[in-house]
Parts: sequence; C-alpha cells; structure tokens
Amino acid sequence: MRRKILDILAKKKVKKYDVIIERKSTYPISFEQNELNMLENKNLIGIGLRLFENGRVGYSYTNDITTFEEVVDFARESATYGKELDLDLPKNTEYPSLSIYNDIFWDERGWVTKGKEIIKKIEDIANDVKIDINFSKSILDVEILNSEGFHGRYKKTLYRFSISGFAILDSGFTFVSEIESSTKPISGIDKATESILKQLEKARSVSKIKTGEMPVIFAPISLWSLLHSISMGISADNVKKGISPLKDKINEKIFSEKITITDNPYDYELIGAKPFDGEGIATKITPVVENGVLKTYLHTLETAKHFGTKPTGHAERGYSSIPLPGFNNMVISPGKRTLEEIIEDMDYGLIVYEVIGGGQSNLLRGDYSVNVGLGFLIENGEIKGRVKDTMIAGNVYEDFNRVIELSKESKKFMNFDIPYLVIDGVSVTSK
Repeated sequence: MRRKILDILAKKKVKKYDVIIERKSTYPISFEQNELNMLENKNLIGIGLRLFENGRVGYSYTNDITTFEEVVDFARESATYGKELDLDLPKNTEYPSLSIYNDIFWDERGWVTKGKEIIKKIEDIANDVKIDINFSKSILDVEILNSEGFHGRYKKTLYRFSISGFAILDSGFTFVSEIESSTKPISGIDKATESILKQLEKARSVSKIKTGEMPVIFAPISLWSLLHSISMGISADNVKKGISPLKDKINEKIFSEKITITDNPYDYELIGAKPFDGEGIATKITPVVENGVLKTYLHTLETAKHFGTKPTGHAERGYSSIPLPGFNNMVISPGKRTLEEIIEDMDYGLIVYEVIGGGQSNLLRGDYSVNVGLGFLIENGEIKGRVKDTMIAGNVYEDFNRVIELSKESKKFMNFDIPYLVIDGVSVTSK
C-alpha cells in the first residue's frame, strides 16, 4: 500500500505532504441488561493525506486505496482555500521501541462464559440490577510517511473491559461502573466485579448531606470532565487562539504545589502509549505541571512553529482528522497516605465515585456543574450513606489550587493514571 501511495503522489506531482495509514481490527463482546448482545468483529483501513501547496494546507481521506487519486485531487482543491501554513516536516529520525504489541489468542467463547459468570454472581447478590459488560481486543497498526523521507510504523494492542450496572433501589436510581484497559491482557476483571458489588451494597442506605462548601474526595473516574478542561487549557492550539485560561502562564503557578502532571507515552498499561505522535515526532516523558507550576504547553508542528519552539510529540491525529495537541497518557503523581487514612481524618465531607452529565457552562474556562451519580457522606472519619439529589459545582482552575491531598493509590484506565484528589471548599448543593 505504501508503494502505491508514493507512486500516486509522484504521478500527481505532490511535492510536500504527510500521510497517515491506520489499520484497525476490533473483536468486541458485549452484554446489555444481563443478556449477550454482540459478537461482531470489525476491520477498518483509513488513509489520510495532508498536503502543502502555495503556502496553504489541504486535507482529505479515504477508506479505499483505489480512490487515493481522488483523495489527492480533493486535498489539492481544499488547499486552494485552506489556511496559510507551511511546516518543517520531520526527517527520518529515531524513535523508541515500546512493548505495546501483545497479541494473544482471543477466546470469544471463554469471554462469553466469563460475562455470564459475572452477571450470575451479581444477580445472586443483587438481583434488581441490570448489568452491561464489554470485553474487547483491538489491534491498531499506524503508519506515517512524508515527503522528507520519514517512515514510521508501530502496532499496538488495546484490551478493554468495562462493567456498569443500574438499579432502582430503595435509595433511588443507582448507577455504578468500573473500567480496565491496557495494551496487555487485562488481569483486574474479578477485582472490578467485586468493586461493583461493594458500590451497590453501600448505595442501599441514604444519608442527607448539607448544602455548602466542604472538602470533596474525587475518585479517579469522576475526575474525567475536570481533567478534560485542563487538557484543553494546556493545548497550545487553544493558547494560540487566545481562548485558553493558561495563556502566558508558562513557569507560573497555576495549581496547588501538590499537583504534578506528567505525560508518559511509555507506560504500556495505558492505551495512549506510542513511540511517535500523529506527525512522526518521537514521543518522550514530558513534565507538564511540576508542583503546581506550568512547564509547557502541548504542541503540534503548527503550534510549535507559531510559538518559536520545538514540537513536543503531542499531535493527536486519526486518518480522518487534522493534528491537534493532546496528552498521550496523563499521569498525576500520587500522595503519601492511603484513601482509608484520608477518610479517617475527615470530619465532614463527600466522596464522589460517579458524576452524571457534563454540565459544564464553559468547558474551556474550566467551569463545571454536575450531578453526583454515586457519592457518599463522610462524617467523623466514616463513610455513611449515599447522598441523593446532590450537585457539585466550581471551576477546575480555582479548585485545583485548593487540592489538599492526593491518595497513595492510583487507578489506571484508558490514557489516565490518577489518584483520588481531595479538594477543599467545593460547592455542594443538596435538596
């Protein structure tokens, strides 16, 4: 395929370009509301072309190599009206070899049996719960080539397991979930199932929580929407546009000194691991926030040129999209005490495991307002009952300056490695 693409580009006299080729095979198994729902393997090939002509950029893509000549024509036409842009594409530089391809036999029948066993185990203890389960293995093959002679290729396996349950208990509508993912086969399925059972059991009793400002412990999964705001703020593309709250904040304190955020593309347990980014720039471990101080933005070739700096290996790109800055794997350094010790020292507060709805009034600005899907009152160092009809609201940039502690234990899921965060003075509203 690569040879054919290069021949067409030469025939069409395209002088400056880069091409991304994605091949992906996915083997999903899913249960919905306690019943087997899907066993359907999927295969995808996508080719994306970005070209530069007369100081402008054009882009097009296809899922069919036989139409690549038309792709070149479309990209060339779009460049006529495209943004003014000319980049220094990477040459054939070295990039690290990572242990991210771990293909093993995918026993569909065995995973179906495992799913049924999990559902039965939960039904035996909580028969009023509807369970959704997803197992999947994907093989991702990414290839990038450009007119400067760069040619890079890597293969990666992606294993995922997710389980969620919903029920109408005496305490009201309840939703619980767990997720495990890695480039290596997942070993934490039984532990995730036990966690679901414990959450359901704790959710059966209800406690009334006061309205006001108080310390809130955020479980790792509940932090997703807050961390998404931070990712957007650290994106050099948003800084370039003047819409990031972190504009002109390099080497300034933006968070509590307890917060250190690193991008680690070499952690094979996180599915964002990769040797080079979507433009062929070698990835590396990058300190982003150190003890609350912003050290760098996340750059693509375009933003690096705009700011007169070097690209950082953070171009996120699929075959059907243009490169934009983003984390490979976001890692927040943990604290020194366990969650149990943190809870024991809390007089009054809230621990949040699940939130419902994005609710952000302004995602870029960092505002959030979410319903507590699953949370528990903490009183006198003990977890009491589940809270109902409760919302939390704030601004991530203000709240992350009030982080008073992070737990010793972290959770790895998708492209995050995050401890529990304790934030003081969070606005809690309860009916």
